[in-house]
Amino acid sequence: NVPGIYAVTVRAANTEGTATATLRLAIHPAAVGVTSAQGVFRVGQRFGITVHYNTAVTVVGTPKLTLAIGPAGAPNFKDATYASGSGTNELVFEYAVAHGDEDSDGVQLLPSAPNGGTVCDASGLSASPTLPVRYFSSGIVIAADGGPGLGSGGSTEPATAGAEGRRRNGSARMRVVEGDSNRALITGFVV
Repeated sequence: NVPGIYAVTVRAANTEGTATATLRLAIHPAAVGVTSAQGVFRVGQRFGITVHYNTAVTVVGTPKLTLAIGPAGAPNFKDATYASGSGTNELVFEYAVAHGDEDSDGVQLLPSAPNGGTVCDASGLSASPTLPVRYFSSGIVIAADGGPGLGSGGSTEPATAGAEGRRRNGSARMRVVEGDSNRALITGFVV
């Protein structure tokens, strides 16, 4: 399933004869994983979320990812803006923590693909409209204004962590998705 446009010849035969047709099959690029920084962030600090694709993709415009920041019952939806990665299979999106942001149980990424720009492969096929996550909880905690966070006060550099400090389609909070009596869909895992 390598993304691209392929010519496929289909042949059918019956008692009346044989016919062939050539079809164009388009396999679109798709996101295959998501990783994020991990830690406690405060106003002015930035954190990154990386979307991994199954092929190199090109970015046109400024796509954004939708984040749910705040309590699960009443989150505020904010945008993480494309920062880098065009021409590779990893796109980095960043969000700068603003006054009033607070999330003690983990910023969540909505499963919709980047919007507001175009993400496509070398043949011009647009990337799939969804991400491979359901209720992705990042391990990113946002401290209330003035609360303790990573690094020195007010840094605008993206916080970084070693490989052990990154999450890959995982959740620090393991809660069962509503309506899943078999407990098969745990939040933060690829479905």
